[in-house]
Amino acid sequence: MAKREKKREEETGRRGEEEGILDKLKKLVTPEAEEKPKMEERAGEEKKPYTYEFYHDIGKKGGEERKKELGPEGYRELGHKGGEATKETHGHEFYQKIGKKGGEERKKEIGTEGYKELGHKGGEATRETHGHEFYQEIGKAGGEKTKKKHGSESLEEHRKEHR
Repeated sequence: MAKREKKREEETGRRGEEEGILDKLKKLVTPEAEEKPKMEERAGEEKKPYTYEFYHDIGKKGGEERKKELGPEGYRELGHKGGEATKETHGHEFYQKIGKKGGEERKKEIGTEGYKELGHKGGEATRETHGHEFYQEIGKAGGEKTKKKHGSESLEEHRKEHR
C-alpha cells in the first residue's frame, strides 16, 4: 500500500480510492494546495500559525459539506449527538460558562438597552409558547432553591426588597 493511501486510511478510517472527508475539506479550503510548496519550503517566509478565521472557515465549509451528505434531519441528529457527547465530557457547567461568555459579548455588541429589549422579546416568545403558568412554576422552583440555599429568613428579606 502506498504511503499516501496508508495515511488516508489512518486519517479517515477508510480504505481504497474513496475520498475521505478530510480530503474534501482540504480541497474546499485550499483547492490549489497540491500546487503550493509547503510553508517551510517557501524562501524567506516564516511559518505562521493558523488563525481563528481559518478554523472558522474550514469548520463552516466542512459543516456545509456534511449537511449535504446527511440531509437536514441527519445533520440535526449529528448535532444532537455532538452536544450530548460534549455534555458528557465537559458537563453542564461548560454550557453555562460558554452561555455566559456569549451573553456578555452580545451585550457589548448591542449595549444595555439592546440587551434589555432582546430579553423582553425572549420573554414574550416564551410566554407565547409556554404560557403564564410556566413563569409561576419556574418562579416557585427558584424560590425553593433560594430558600434551601439561604434559609427562609433570606427569602423573606428578598421579597421585602422587591415589592
